[in-house]
Amino acid sequence: MATTNYCRSCGVDISSQRSDSLYCGEKCSKRYRRRVQKGLSRPTRAQQFHHGLRDRQRVEYHRSPDKVGQVRTTKRSKADKLSDALIQTGVKTAGNIIQATAVGLVNKHLGIVSAAPPKLLQGQHYVQQQGQGLLSDGVSPSSAAQLPSSTRIPLVIRSGEELAARPAFNRLNLPEEWSQFLGDIPLPPFTMLVWGMNGSGKSSWSMRFLRVIDEYAYRTPASVYCSAEEDVDGVTVQHRQQLTGLTTSRFINRLPVNSKEWKQVLWDSYQKEDNPQWYYRNVLVLDSMSVLDITPQYFGDEYDRRRGLPEEKLFVWDYLAHRSGRIYIAHATKDGREYIGASDWAHDVDIVIECVKSSGRGQAIIRKNRFTASDGRGSIGSTMNIW
Repeated sequence: MATTNYCRSCGVDISSQRSDSLYCGEKCSKRYRRRVQKGLSRPTRAQQFHHGLRDRQRVEYHRSPDKVGQVRTTKRSKADKLSDALIQTGVKTAGNIIQATAVGLVNKHLGIVSAAPPKLLQGQHYVQQQGQGLLSDGVSPSSAAQLPSSTRIPLVIRSGEELAARPAFNRLNLPEEWSQFLGDIPLPPFTMLVWGMNGSGKSSWSMRFLRVIDEYAYRTPASVYCSAEEDVDGVTVQHRQQLTGLTTSRFINRLPVNSKEWKQVLWDSYQKEDNPQWYYRNVLVLDSMSVLDITPQYFGDEYDRRRGLPEEKLFVWDYLAHRSGRIYIAHATKDGREYIGASDWAHDVDIVIECVKSSGRGQAIIRKNRFTASDGRGSIGSTMNIW
């Protein structure tokens, strides 16, 4: 029958088959003998109990066999705990790396392209779409991984005669000043990158362009301004809105995260012959890309990631990716020579406009334009005063 004694040296409880055990280990035995040889007083039973209680509260104990196979109670040092924690962390990290590598190889073999959800701005805080559970539109991560890849695009072949026989694309009905600057810019879809230093007039030019679109190009308002960098209810946005006269656009503080929110932003109605007609607002200004943490490929990637959605939900993302006009606003580097972002952004958009501040005036300059007219309108280097 096991009995419980206390070590003479440290006061730790000892459980042993022998009732005459006096020490918890050889170390305590030698220490106790040295104290006796030096004439030091041995600890009282109360001291032994106190020391044992203190040690039991501060350190963990484990029972391990010694060299002769006898199980003794020893205490673990901080170094042992640290080494165990490092081993556990290393094993967990190695497992994650192996799992990610295996999943990547399988996806590559199957031709599956996975896209990480972007960060979105909500108020003053970034929120990351959760990778666990259901996605924002009800698509589980496992089913999202099986969606068709964006690289699997059907092959389309058109002859030159077929393209020549097609009717000319519809152009935006713009005033002379804007037509001279932008050229034969079509109805959406189109993409545009506007960049420049702080205070150069990027937001003001974009608001002026939205006002022109709403007044001349469409019978109904068609614009949405996403002001993630500045508060929608702030004085700055209100001041620019009054200067540009933009009253037909909708202003939002962040990008919607699912089809329901996008419909609330884009879907609108107007009265026509006492009969309400529904339409979508299809020109978006995204101010700015660095704050929203998106790229010009954001809407296309989101459309590919949500291909497993029902038709009514997928329609919204298809509309955003392939039928809307999008104006991306980007910051400039400290020296003002280029925009902040990947160099391939300029290749993905149709028009690149740089805004500069010269002699106290803001000026917009065309740096790239796929819609330059045959008569030279909208050519590279064309300028336009912002304010």
